[in-house]
Amino acid sequence: MRPKLVTPEVLDRVKLVIAATDVPSWVSSVPHNYGDAAAGTLKADEWRTLGTIYIPIALTSLWGADDPIANASAQQVPAHKMLLVSAAILAMKDTITMERMAAYRENIMAYIEGILDLYPGVNVRTNHHVEVHIYDFLQLFGPVKSWWCFPFERLIGYLQLLNHNHTSGRPFCMILWTLLIVSNGETENTLLKASIESANLRRWITREDGPETILHCRKYF
Repeated sequence: MRPKLVTPEVLDRVKLVIAATDVPSWVSSVPHNYGDAAAGTLKADEWRTLGTIYIPIALTSLWGADDPIANASAQQVPAHKMLLVSAAILAMKDTITMERMAAYRENIMAYIEGILDLYPGVNVRTNHHVEVHIYDFLQLFGPVKSWWCFPFERLIGYLQLLNHNHTSGRPFCMILWTLLIVSNGETENTLLKASIESANLRRWITREDGPETILHCRKYF
């Protein structure tokens, strides 16, 4: 019987690595209390940082080959995890080549095949099937950064923060479209007006020849 790999000890090691690791300023932060209810739900970019930086360090340091306590099954986990990490890093490169696409497919296929060997009873999921087809998308559309959904997610988050005065309107999914085509809907017009006012205010604040009142209040913005 294989020992349980996901234990409080593993989670504590991940937390320790998050707290002790120095990363560049452009790397998104991850809650130090990851795993606790107070940490909330991680965003996609935080999952990427956690999966490509902190978890590989934690697993390698916990179940390294020189660890006499580590069992044979546990020592296979970091190597198997690095297949997924390598595939993710290759897919997120700013530029893509045939060699990188081939390396992505090789790593992701080895990772999926390793699931069946390392975790008996765990079935391959739909997500794993989609991961294989990312190779096709890389061929069709280029680097993942040119077609992923992070910009749209950020825009939706921005729209959710706008004051809509609790007015009634059409479903929220239509708001993005109505920012491009002016609608007669009350909610849509309110959001569009708030966005324009915000843009105009930022424009005046950055000008040195703006109204004296705005220049005086610049420090408060």
